[in-house]
Amino acid sequence: MTRRHGDTPLNKKKQGFEIVNATSTDDHNGASGAPTSTVTEATETKRSKQAKKVNALRAARSATSSANNKAQAKTQEIWRVKCGAGRVLFADYYRGQGPGVAYPMDQNGTASTSAATSTNKTNPTTGGSRAAKRRRKRKSPGTHSVDNNKSDDGTSVSAAENSEQVTSLKNQDPLAEYLKALDRPLPLAFRIRKHVFLDQLDREKLIKQLELKCSDLVEPVVYSSLLYQSKDSANVTRQTLSSKGVYGTSPLASILTEATSNGLVARQEIVSCLPVMALQVQPGDRVLDLCASPGSKTMQLLESVVTKRYNEEDDGDDGESSYKGRVMANDVNESRLAALSDAVSRSGLPSQLVSRLKYSHADACTYPMKKKLFDKVLTDVPCSGDGTVRKDPLLYKKWNPRTGVALHSLQLKIAWRALHLVKVGGTVCYSTCSLNPVEDEAVVAQLLHHGEGSVELVEWPAHVMPNLIRRPGVRSWRVASLADQDNKDGNESDSSNEREFQLSWHDTYKNALDAGMLDAVPTLWPPVADSKTGEDQDSKSADGIREAPEHFHMERCNRIFPQDQDTGGFFVALLRKTRPL
Repeated sequence: MTRRHGDTPLNKKKQGFEIVNATSTDDHNGASGAPTSTVTEATETKRSKQAKKVNALRAARSATSSANNKAQAKTQEIWRVKCGAGRVLFADYYRGQGPGVAYPMDQNGTASTSAATSTNKTNPTTGGSRAAKRRRKRKSPGTHSVDNNKSDDGTSVSAAENSEQVTSLKNQDPLAEYLKALDRPLPLAFRIRKHVFLDQLDREKLIKQLELKCSDLVEPVVYSSLLYQSKDSANVTRQTLSSKGVYGTSPLASILTEATSNGLVARQEIVSCLPVMALQVQPGDRVLDLCASPGSKTMQLLESVVTKRYNEEDDGDDGESSYKGRVMANDVNESRLAALSDAVSRSGLPSQLVSRLKYSHADACTYPMKKKLFDKVLTDVPCSGDGTVRKDPLLYKKWNPRTGVALHSLQLKIAWRALHLVKVGGTVCYSTCSLNPVEDEAVVAQLLHHGEGSVELVEWPAHVMPNLIRRPGVRSWRVASLADQDNKDGNESDSSNEREFQLSWHDTYKNALDAGMLDAVPTLWPPVADSKTGEDQDSKSADGIREAPEHFHMERCNRIFPQDQDTGGFFVALLRKTRPL
């Protein structure tokens, strides 16, 4: 148990317990007739036993308190899922972030839709008791809830007027298209593999089969001929293509099953393919996949890196003379690393590729330095995953702003370590399957700030999928927490249930600390000190929100919106190391 300052076993009235001193006086010793040394030893033994009892009692109380807190948190989470609070908070959070985070900006840097509704006005559960909240009928997540019979001023309205009001509110909401996209199932997607050991005729045969037998279900996306996605009209998903699904016995199911086992196809989400494509690994590169599990990007890296060796040059690895290029797959979890190895063995990839893959089991934050640094490092960090809610709707229902905040420091440590592991002139790809800026731009801005000119953001390669719709990164963002998780001082009020649906916004780190925000760290906000001049700068947007320095070029980050190309949400940033850190 961690002891607080001044907390000793014999302190009186600590943590609600009154401790009685066990010290014996000399008069007592003399009265007993026992030798002084014997009495002192007995006294010390008594003190030790009493101290052990007290510490055991404190430990038991602490364990009970911790268990109660966990049980309470679990209960609150279940309640939020059942009543839809997660969806409401999610919508309020992304709406409150402003344009550029989950919906695009126009040429003037404002929302491209008609008007942004105020965050305070978009919470359909603010006010009233819990029972009243349950009675309210929400029309859609994060939008106004309109009473079926009353207008805002309490007068009666017709059903037609009510419908028009709801439609008007939806049209005014800049987040409407984003939320609408999240409510649709994620389309089926897959990638046709491409590497030097793949027979070109086999790949052409597969493409021909897809055209002849499955053209009504799937087609290549407009920005890559090797990435396929189901058509809007077909409604083909992983679930409907399973053995028990609608398309379980279709030609598409059998074609994909055979092509996957033969190593011709990778069952990979569209956005999952983007980091490796953007990283532009070259044949013969040494690449580290720092957070490799579950392994789809690892295998994609192998396809691009491994090539035949045409001379006697030594790549500094294990002396294999036939091929060059190396991928190191790392994961901190040993069981996930074993699952990754199994996935590689089932992938159908040829042994020439698999032989150039090595595994390491290390903490990504403290990954050991190598004598020879890596050419490229892929850092697809652990994240809240809120860009994957189309695939896992439960994430949507359980959403909590604290998840991204709690992961921010870990993400920053991993990315910072990646920059140490790449050689000068090499590139680190930082990516998340989240659109939360505290997991995205907040991390990148701190890397640039602490890199002190040794790190720079680079633009997406112009020749890589030029038709892919990418949105620029943002210079400003907001930090929020759940109102009911702030100020945990034991004071309850009649509105405690209402606060569970509300966000607290914090403009600065100091404000967050004053509000009692959990897991708050200074790096959640844009850096204040200018890394070039060392002077304090506090640039702010038109809304009064602190901005990252202009010379960081945060616009070079890449945001993928689900509503743009019917995908998941994703974030990619490319960082080049220009000199030693």
